[in-house]
Amino acid sequence: MSVPYPHIKTGAWVRTCQECGHHQADKKPHSDREPSLAYCNRECKKCKSEALDYGQENVEGYDEEA
Repeated sequence: MSVPYPHIKTGAWVRTCQECGHHQADKKPHSDREPSLAYCNRECKKCKSEALDYGQENVEGYDEEA
């Protein structure tokens, strides 16, 4: 098996832009509280929109389309 985003370090937190589909590494939000406004409103590095998803860990065996 391989990681879903081979261009991003394995184990990194990955967010996907819902506008352009760009994947970018980010810090994982704290699991014990709501994400900050800065996290929620972070811009995509490619298209500059604020349409990033919550994110997921870049690990082997994860199927994005499942």
